Amino acid sequence: MRALIFGGLLALVCFDTAGQLGFKFVAEAAGPAAADAAWVHAVVTSPAFIVTIAAYVGAFFVYMMLVRRVAIGPLFAASHLELVTITAISMAFFGERFSLVQALGCALIVAGIVVLGFTERAQA
Repeated sequence: MRALIFGGLLALVCFDTAGQLGFKFVAEAAGPAAADAAWVHAVVTSPAFIVTIAAYVGAFFVYMMLVRRVAIGPLFAASHLELVTITAISMAFFGERFSLVQALGCALIVAGIVVLGFTERAQA
């Protein structure tokens, strides 16, 4: 059962991360937002748009599967690990800067998930 939950949490983070990356690639393909048909066409015809939709559909189904088996507090917190993964990917592949405040925020997210996980385990 633990392997299923761990695998589900890992899949959730992967789907959410893929969705965020998809947003990045769609934004780069479509350019600055504009209220015209050409911009909408550029968005919906981007291959990354399909990946983004598929990633969030996958994340939704994995989340719904997990919500029946995992306490909502740790699950909700773990679903935000994408912020940590996207920050790391943005640094590594897009050359974005990483500030001390971002490092502290990422550490707090991970620490919060760990604390919630241990709290739920102790209460069980």
